[in-house]
Amino acid sequence: MRISSGERRRLAIASAVVRGYDIILLDEPTVGLDIENKVRVLNTIVSTADRGVSFIIASHDPLVEKISTKSIYLGDEP
Repeated sequence: MRISSGERRRLAIASAVVRGYDIILLDEPTVGLDIENKVRVLNTIVSTADRGVSFIIASHDPLVEKISTKSIYLGDEP
């Protein structure tokens, strides 16, 4: 059985959440996802963060910045 890159990305995030880590590092968690799945991933991040888990996310997606409590820009700021 083959799964898409978007499914692999969602599975990796779900796996990290279920394992109960205190800090989760994500690199471009929404890349390649349609809007419905992007919103699902972002909602999962927000609800998990509300339970005390910290996320460090590298992303170019402006929606990721909208859910962030702090942003650090590398290179030119928008």
